[in-house]
Amino acid sequence: MKINYKRRPDRNFVLTTSDEAKTIYTSKFLKREYSYILQSMKHENYKIEYNEFDLIQEILDGDKVVGIISFIHLEGLNHVLCINDVYILPEFRKKGLFYQTLINLLSQPNMTITMRNPNRRMIDLLIDYNLAKKLDNNLVISYINFHVNYSKRYTNKQFKDIYHRFEKDNQQELLTTDIYDLNINSCAFFDMENLIQFNENPIFIEIARKSDINDRYYQNLRMIDLTYLNVLIERYLSKDDELEEFYNNIQNRINENLDINYILGTDEKLTDIFKELLEKNNLTVDDGFSIREKVLSALKKNEIVPKSIVMRTLYLIEHFSQKEKVISNYELGFDLEERCPYCNTLNYNTQEVCKECGYNIQLKNHFIDNFPEIITDNYFLHQLIPECIIKEELNINADKLEKILKEDLEYLHYDVEDVYNSHCRIATYQLLKELEEVIYFDVFDYDSLNSIREGSAYKYAKENGLIEELKDYKLYFEMMEVCYSVKELRDILKRNNLNCEGNRDDLIYRIETLLTPLEIFGKKYLLTHEGMKYLKENKYMEFYRKNLTNFTFYEFENFYHTHKSMNFNLLKKEFIKYMEEIAIENEDYYKYQSVTLQHLEDIDDTDSEEYLVLFTQLFVIELNIWFNAKKHVKGDKPLDVNIVLEYPKIKDKFRNHDKDMIFDKALDKIKLDKLRNNVHASELYFYKSLEYEDIEDINREIEHFTHEENELKSYCIPY
Repeated sequence: MKINYKRRPDRNFVLTTSDEAKTIYTSKFLKREYSYILQSMKHENYKIEYNEFDLIQEILDGDKVVGIISFIHLEGLNHVLCINDVYILPEFRKKGLFYQTLINLLSQPNMTITMRNPNRRMIDLLIDYNLAKKLDNNLVISYINFHVNYSKRYTNKQFKDIYHRFEKDNQQELLTTDIYDLNINSCAFFDMENLIQFNENPIFIEIARKSDINDRYYQNLRMIDLTYLNVLIERYLSKDDELEEFYNNIQNRINENLDINYILGTDEKLTDIFKELLEKNNLTVDDGFSIREKVLSALKKNEIVPKSIVMRTLYLIEHFSQKEKVISNYELGFDLEERCPYCNTLNYNTQEVCKECGYNIQLKNHFIDNFPEIITDNYFLHQLIPECIIKEELNINADKLEKILKEDLEYLHYDVEDVYNSHCRIATYQLLKELEEVIYFDVFDYDSLNSIREGSAYKYAKENGLIEELKDYKLYFEMMEVCYSVKELRDILKRNNLNCEGNRDDLIYRIETLLTPLEIFGKKYLLTHEGMKYLKENKYMEFYRKNLTNFTFYEFENFYHTHKSMNFNLLKKEFIKYMEEIAIENEDYYKYQSVTLQHLEDIDDTDSEEYLVLFTQLFVIELNIWFNAKKHVKGDKPLDVNIVLEYPKIKDKFRNHDKDMIFDKALDKIKLDKLRNNVHASELYFYKSLEYEDIEDINREIEHFTHEENELKSYCIPY
């Protein structure tokens, strides 16, 4: 039968949006515009699994339209196109048409390509194209991510209890994965955040596409149990090195197709398509060589990436008469939008390249490099678990912990396991207390905030029935502006009986100003009766949490168990006295500093002379700790200073007192000689600090301190 192909004489495929097609249904559009493709689908019994589309792209063989790809857009900062269905007429298969289309899509900057629950034929194609890799007979890993659907999860009686029940609003949410199981023709999703499962086995199996469901499929499904899922996880996790090499090889292959000589030509001859483009813009071949040289220079400096060669070329053609731009010391900051240093265009700083000129946004992206530090550095972790202030990280192993403890607890005989257990107890208490007070819920991920042993408080609380988990939980309030769809934002407002009309900015503003986190997300965990009992029976932990967090909980707990008969106020006084004694006995600078800070915090009258004396004492101690450390530092790089006292807040109080007398009293109260050796330097910077508006300025000056002692003696005190 003769086929009346739709043809493209210029050999350029057509992209059609659902708005242009005046329908959102793939089948309806194919029937109207590409009836011969739809007839072939029916003849092969090919089922269009996801009929709604946002975009349809033609696949060409020469000038003939021989296939289509239907896409949906997924919301997010970057351009994500998810492939719903791909179909090529049988007689045009095995010619690499889809492969070339995929490579072209993967070569586009600021675009992520995914697939919606691919069928077995598509997986076999990806393996043939070396865009997917078999890790064993069944397990496949794909360079192109797959999107799977909550509501399509597979369960059977052997493991159905591992899944939550879903609210209707969550049924259609999409999850991202790169794993496929050939044995059951299904995608597998690792639920690492326990969004959909509440046991420790984070695996999710999606039901196969209709075209892959047969008797053998059901037989294989019935073989799945928790052991099967665990083996799948173990196989995947054991292939880290192999996977990294696989991803790198594909990226190199994509970049090979983005060679500047192939796109623009060599330094001797330009490509025909580039010369044609120059001619259309009234530029000469010599102008083209000049543009090529600029693009090549930017590429060598990593100012652009291979994917943005075309973008930079088009930008230079359009702005050919402008002078060459100079970029120096540029770093993206923390805001979601930043101006490109090359063309001044606003971009999301999570994008790969500038949408206008192709500038490599990730070249020095401070936001991406430091995002983990934004979450952990002196922000929430130290409030939730004060004993971790002396730790470099929460999830720390025994060797690292013991090394730190030797410095912090060297005057005590201790067992590392006892310290672990002690910290787990206070962390569990504080975890329960935070849940009781309904503060920010899991935005900061309790799974990793529980103790110095990974997840121990969270695990302890669950295993001992101290908390119970709710099913209607939403994550990441701070990422709402990025991750939430307009529909989700409206649902939040609707659920709270508020106006849900308006654009995205209106909705976000209304949510942030009118609703509490509880009203937005609900709790993830509730305290059980046993959890409330744990809080009630451990009041000494609450006393520590509110009054003594300058010391490690292990120190306080040991002291408490031998002084239980004391009331809390007397207990505190005796404990601080004990800590001061052992700090002096062991010449422990940092412990002595903690004792002084505790004394300072316990004074209610901040206008009193006693408060100012202690304040000055702490300043001198911190300064001398730095002087003592500086003696052991070699090299030209200055040692960081950490004077944390904010003098601008109280410097006016010093004006009403005899500063010389305050300084002398502070010096006399310091009982560790090595913390008052540098008398003249301490006096100098004490007075200078009363002049500075920003304590960081005095810190920077101290870092570059070079004065000898005798020079300071003759220094005129400036105050």
